[in-house]
Amino acid sequence: HASVQIANRLFGALTLLPMAALLLSLFGRRGFWVLLLYACVPVLWRDHVSEGVMTGTSWLLATGLAGFVCAWRGTLPPVLAPVAFTSWMAAVVCRPEVAPTLIPIGLALCCLMVIATPADERKRAALAMALATLGAVCILIPHGVWLIAEVQAQEASTGIHGLSQHLGTRV
Repeated sequence: HASVQIANRLFGALTLLPMAALLLSLFGRRGFWVLLLYACVPVLWRDHVSEGVMTGTSWLLATGLAGFVCAWRGTLPPVLAPVAFTSWMAAVVCRPEVAPTLIPIGLALCCLMVIATPADERKRAALAMALATLGAVCILIPHGVWLIAEVQAQEASTGIHGLSQHLGTRV
């Protein structure tokens, strides 16, 4: 109990670093005001001082997004944009429900990054994004297979009820 709360406080505090990089990259000095508003959101405080399950994942998502946006805006070298994928894949492994939203957003950001890259460097940017996407797929497929097998094993042992069983009784 106490260790989870300490970890959440640590990850909650660490989330301010990528958020600062993201907001300052997007808004310049005005980003400090947005960061201040972000830091004062009550639901974040509640999540960061409790046993919330999303604090670490939020840190990973914010880190990936900040890295990608900073590379896109030029505050980081564009070649570092694929590094954002490592944080995102860690977030998906931590909380699988993040994947259905993150995958299309990540692919859209890759396309935007390649389009925004100057023409003389576009091939290198496209290769970097393709390799990052391939690496993400190599991580997600085995994890997805393992996750599905675990859910099926728990359903078989009657530890949890299958989704189809609940949908059939509700509809």
